[in-house]
Amino acid sequence: MSHSTGQKAVLLVGGIAVLIPVALYLKRKFIDTRRLSIAQMVDPAAGKPIADSIAAQIRDPSMRVLAAWKFVGEGVEYENVGSLLRFHDAYVSCELCLLPSQVLQRGKANCVGKSLLLASILRNWYGPNDVFVAVGDVREGADIQGQTGGHAWVVVRLNGRWDLLEATSPPVNWALAPAKTDQYETGILFNDKQVMCEDPEMCVTIQKSRCLPCLLAA
Repeated sequence: MSHSTGQKAVLLVGGIAVLIPVALYLKRKFIDTRRLSIAQMVDPAAGKPIADSIAAQIRDPSMRVLAAWKFVGEGVEYENVGSLLRFHDAYVSCELCLLPSQVLQRGKANCVGKSLLLASILRNWYGPNDVFVAVGDVREGADIQGQTGGHAWVVVRLNGRWDLLEATSPPVNWALAPAKTDQYETGILFNDKQVMCEDPEMCVTIQKSRCLPCLLAA
């Protein structure tokens, strides 16, 4: 993983087609575009009550992760609506985004909201170099409610290996999957402390592919 240096990127998360109903969701007073810090988006304090409850019942670190994943995957309803994220030097401009505390209040969210909540829980147990929300592209075959295109998920480093947590679904047979798979292509990684580009050339080469949701910001 390479740190980004002043790069700006725009990511459509949730698939290109979901841009169509944006006006409808705004009329429903979902969440409008706003400037957010990464510390607002991944918020360990919001996830602390859940993390503390799980930790009081489960000692094994891997099983704690799976319990948190199950909580978000099963307990938070998946909402099929896209979010538009623009990463700037000092903030993220995020359209149709729910913060972790709001996801808990509503009990439903899209892939971004569910991933932010899961990462917020995990950050109570793992440091800022070990848990990230990943934003990028997902190809056909991944377990994300039958969707492909722009997506968000969580990666966590367990026992020296990066594992992928698909926040839109609970764990299948309580099995962790390696973070680097053929279906998931990471563009940006972030948590409450840092933002990184998986590929240092991402913001140059990504313009050449119409399939990926990340473009250079103007």
